[in-house]
Amino acid sequence: MKLLILVLASNDDFTMSLVNTIKSTWGQDSNDNIQIMYYYGDKDKNEIIGDDIFLTCDDSYGAPMIKKTLDALQIVYDNVDFDIMFRTNTSNYIRTKMLYSILKKYEPKDLYGGTYPNMLDYNNLSGQGMIFSKDVVGKILKNKDIKIPAHIWWEDGLITHALMHIYKENYIINYKHLKRLDIKENSLSMLGNMFSFYYNDIVAFRVKTSNPPGDRSLDVKKMLKLYDLFNK
Repeated sequence: MKLLILVLASNDDFTMSLVNTIKSTWGQDSNDNIQIMYYYGDKDKNEIIGDDIFLTCDDSYGAPMIKKTLDALQIVYDNVDFDIMFRTNTSNYIRTKMLYSILKKYEPKDLYGGTYPNMLDYNNLSGQGMIFSKDVVGKILKNKDIKIPAHIWWEDGLITHALMHIYKENYIINYKHLKRLDIKENSLSMLGNMFSFYYNDIVAFRVKTSNPPGDRSLDVKKMLKLYDLFNK
């Protein structure tokens, strides 16, 4: 099974600091079975250079992320060899080997789902972590022009809407769910030595600090600390 981890990124200085942190931590886990790629807008042409995907679409935060993500899905669908995609963003620390070991147990067909901070099954996918087998990516792209309700501003909302349209009454039946922990605290205090023991069954950690001071540099420190805790 080939896993593609696709990371929504952007060109601003802080996001690039997170991209560089990912590349020096969990982003090092690329191998023959796991490929990690990052996509950005506001570029001169659509192209793949190494692990970076450059797109001509708007790089702004908010509604433009819908087109940006659809363009990224199209270019990887056409050019990258994968069986299952895990789409995340730069606010997340992913335990890639655990993710791979879980997803390889599933048949890579009509597979979709995501990560959530508790064990409830939600109907809506979260942009923090969305899972699609390659055939599902193709179906999303074929249905990308369906009418979008006015309240949908985000790419995960569009994808949820498309999947509910594609699978209709079977939507929940096909849904898969992985555990995520949100680390919203404005300090590193919770990331003590016992953290990796208590949360060793978590595949994804959201490091985005709630009500952050300034540039969210604490997010970078959390990611580095998680890497230290899980890679001793």
